[in-house]
This record gives sequence, C-alpha cells and structure tokens, in this order.
Amino acid sequence: MITRAELQKHFHNECKKRYKPLGFTRLKNGYWRVVGDVLQTFSLQLSSSGREGRICFGVCPLCMDIQFIVDVGSYYLGQFNPETI
Repeated sequence: MITRAELQKHFHNECKKRYKPLGFTRLKNGYWRVVGDVLQTFSLQLSSSGREGRICFGVCPLCMDIQFIVDVGSYYLGQFNPETI
C-alpha cells in the first residue's frame, strides 16, 4: 500500500514535469497561475488517514474579493460524470 508521503511525492513530481512548464507555481499541496485576469488553482487534498484523496480545482476572476477566493470555485473531480463531459 502506498503511503501518504509517497502519494504526495508522486503528485508533486508529476506536477513539476507537467504543470510547471505551463506557468503554475507550487504553494504547499497546490498549484496556481494567473492567465489574463483569472486565477487558476488545483490542489491535492488527502483525508486524515491518507487513504482517500481528491484533486480540487478552481477558476476565479481577479476582480473577486480576495477573502472569498479560497471558498469559491472549488470543484472535485469525483463530482463529474464522464458520460456528461
């Protein structure tokens, strides 16, 4: 079974290869970039046990009040049904 630390290491190694070249900057367990006037984010969130996790992402206009950016625009990949995409 893969440990929490191994999962995080693998996630960040893959992100370094795939998303750093696209302009994303790492901040703790997440990545962000600004394109035009839009903030794009994604992060790895693990349960306290480390056995479950999810990738969350957000797209927020920079004109939005900064206090709400953390809470608005987070989506979980598990919410999407592949048949509807």
